[in-house]
Amino acid sequence: MIKCLLVDDEYFALALLEKHLSSEPDMEVVGKCKSPIAAIEYLNANEVDLLFLDIQMPLLSGVKLLRSISQKPTTILLPPTPNMHTKHLIWMPLITC
Repeated sequence: MIKCLLVDDEYFALALLEKHLSSEPDMEVVGKCKSPIAAIEYLNANEVDLLFLDIQMPLLSGVKLLRSISQKPTTILLPPTPNMHTKHLIWMPLITC
């Protein structure tokens, strides 16, 4: 089972990503964080295999979040989505680290 952490300051994005991942039998969403600070705390206390990370968040960008943690899980950086309220949303990862 691949343990996934979702980090995005947009509730809609978190909910939609979780919905898509729930249909994948090998993926388990073990946590969702709306703030980068909460994500750092979660990552310091828990083991995660795959991190879905919004690149643009208030206080701390996704890139700065990655630089601030010592144990870096495989990460998919998600680009900012200008129209989060579309009926069909497709995420295109910028970088897989």
